[in-house]
Amino acid sequence: MKCPVCGNEIKEEQLYCESCGYEIRIVPDFEPELDTNIRETMTEVVNEFVSEEQPADEDGKQSVSGDDALEEDVPWYAADERPSLLLGIFHFLKKRKKMSLILLFLLVVAVGLTVMLGMQRAAKQTYSYQYEQGVSAAGRGDYEQAIACMRQALHYDNQQAEARMLMAGYYEKLGELQDASEIYLDLISYEEYRVEAYERLVAIYESEERYLEICNLMERCEYEEIRTDYNQYLAEEPIFSIADGVYEDAQLLKISANTNGIIYYTLDGTTPDEADLVYTSPILLESGEYRIQAVFINEFGMMSKVHGGEFEIEAEPPNEPIVTPDGGDYTVPEYISVEVPQGGTVYYTSDGTMPDSNSTPYTRDICMPLGATLYRFISYNEDHVASNITQVEYHLNLDNPPYSPYQALLITTSGLTDRGILLAMTGEVAGAKGTYSYEAQAAFVYQGEIYYLVSEYYTDESGSRYQSQTKYAVSVVYGRLYQTAQDADGHYTVIDF
Repeated sequence: MKCPVCGNEIKEEQLYCESCGYEIRIVPDFEPELDTNIRETMTEVVNEFVSEEQPADEDGKQSVSGDDALEEDVPWYAADERPSLLLGIFHFLKKRKKMSLILLFLLVVAVGLTVMLGMQRAAKQTYSYQYEQGVSAAGRGDYEQAIACMRQALHYDNQQAEARMLMAGYYEKLGELQDASEIYLDLISYEEYRVEAYERLVAIYESEERYLEICNLMERCEYEEIRTDYNQYLAEEPIFSIADGVYEDAQLLKISANTNGIIYYTLDGTTPDEADLVYTSPILLESGEYRIQAVFINEFGMMSKVHGGEFEIEAEPPNEPIVTPDGGDYTVPEYISVEVPQGGTVYYTSDGTMPDSNSTPYTRDICMPLGATLYRFISYNEDHVASNITQVEYHLNLDNPPYSPYQALLITTSGLTDRGILLAMTGEVAGAKGTYSYEAQAAFVYQGEIYYLVSEYYTDESGSRYQSQTKYAVSVVYGRLYQTAQDADGHYTVIDF
């Protein structure tokens, strides 16, 4: 069959022209043809009965006599008009009453046929008929025809969500995921199909790795049960463990998020972004005022709204650490000692950074390093309130030592090799794939003699370097190698091999 509009070939049972979209009428309009057929049939019947009732004259022509002849000679319709079938029948029956019953029967049959064909046509132009045709076509694997039937069914009743759901599934079968997605987006507003529509829509987005679109979909979702099922795609506001307000003691602020991702924050009230601080552990709020803003970005790149809080900590800070000896220049090493406030803890750095509770804790006296070193110390009380920072800088330069720090390193590697601890001075050890190295970094006095404190380092196969707990001592004056030990105060002693 060809489309009457564009001439495109239309497949059998197809409801729409694929080229121009013209709707193909399932049942043709039979009324004109039926009217003509009935008219012709009835005319033949009338003529037949007329020929039977009127005898023919000598020339073979039928003769008419009496009133009938007068009526026959005068047409009952105008010459320029088309005779009406029903009016013709009426005049015919007036003159030939004997045929009334037969003609009435034929009329009833014709009317019945017309009604039957009309009912058949009306039955096909319904939602239920087209729906069943669509399901039947899908059962045969003809999803294009199934979609066409479902579309026609919705033409008769566009409120039927079931047909929409099936049609979306047929689009998926054909791989037309965009069309399916648009239908599912519409169906999420129908309570009966909401869960299934979300499931199928998310599955399509996941198959195409359109994760950010899932995040946006969940962000717009108003149904908590759906949001819970797809919580991993949400980026909700970060949650603070403590409320805004004034506190007399220091506080640990914990920030949490609803799923995997990264939390960024600021402490000065500015809006955070990916260039700001990354939250990795609780934030210690000491004395002072804080205006903390935080934002969460999930693993798919979806950013939450900013959450903020203002905190004022009125806790009394502890005394700052007291360090001895005072900073300055030294030619003979001394131990660095810190007075720790009662109930508190002291932390320090020696690399120029500012100390906090994550820095090295002070537990024993510190062996004074060679060269220039800047120490910073901070103390925390039991309420985690921090003190001011104590800063001390030392310059230890031994006065004309017979052996230099570099010579101490060579003495150490040579002595360990001679004793079989190292396989070679390059630091290889039996059974280990890495190598050991040594540095003379500090000095101490033991029984009136100055020694270099030599630290040991291990470098593994990947190139990572770690400091071990082993330390050696080399006499500055005599260049002899010793093992070391520490007393309770952290002071070093020397031990012969």
